[in-house]
Amino acid sequence: ADFSVTSKLRKAMSAGEKFNDALKLIGLSAEDFEKEVKSGFAEADIDKSGAIDKKELTPIVQKIMDAMMAMGERFTADEKKNAVADVMKIVDEDKNGTLNMAEFADAMKLGVLALASVMASKQH
Repeated sequence: ADFSVTSKLRKAMSAGEKFNDALKLIGLSAEDFEKEVKSGFAEADIDKSGAIDKKELTPIVQKIMDAMMAMGERFTADEKKNAVADVMKIVDEDKNGTLNMAEFADAMKLGVLALASVMASKQH
């Protein structure tokens, strides 16, 4: 079985209809999410290339994983090490090694879904 972050993320992505519920759970409106994506992209694009590379994505993925761990989620050393590559693999649709705004938005959706799933599992 594939217990990697990738399989967890793929499961989250396939739950597209759950995205609005996930936003509600973490207390964000769709408009706020859009704003977060735009400001997050501008902030993450350190070299102002108009795209987010693996190095620029790393602190964002780390922040999401830290938040999940603060809620009790556990990650293996491999999951931690491969998390950014796993996210890139899923959302970098044109496979050019960087994320444009739309791909970055998908990465942020993954983060929202991942956080919400941990929050939901802690509420039972």
